[in-house]
Amino acid sequence: MDAATTTLRREALRGLLPEGAILLLGNGQASRNYEDNAYPFRQDSHFLYFTGLARPDLALLLHPDGTGTLYAPAAHPDDVVWSGPQPSAADLAAQSGLARHAPSTGWPPTSPPAGRSTTCRPYRAANRLLLADLLGVAPAAVAAGASRALVRAPWWRCARSRRRRDR
Repeated sequence: MDAATTTLRREALRGLLPEGAILLLGNGQASRNYEDNAYPFRQDSHFLYFTGLARPDLALLLHPDGTGTLYAPAAHPDDVVWSGPQPSAADLAAQSGLARHAPSTGWPPTSPPAGRSTTCRPYRAANRLLLADLLGVAPAAVAAGASRALVRAPWWRCARSRRRRDR
């Protein structure tokens, strides 16, 4: 998927939800019976739709001004040994049409206020725990705090508004 497509999708989403920060979490590796034995990777559908990136442990924070920051784990020498050269956070951000990127350790620098942040309801336990930690709430409260507007956003309208602009 090209950067222009994902950029237009994010702009359309921002048009549907113009206020507050929007946090989209990508999936991490899912372990089978121990951490180094993982299922084949499957990216979160919302994250993939708005970034085009199918790599584990990424996150996207869309700021109210329309810009976005991609959070990616820092490269480790062991990763090169076991998986070969991997794209940097800057490469992944450029591939998705984002100008800003940051390491995922300690992200986001300042958590969005709970009343003004927008997240999808996480379906993986690891993402639920991560959101609970970021937002400072109990894990059971994360699903209740998910943005109904984002969950119910008509994604087909995002695509349709893009087509109208292209005419």
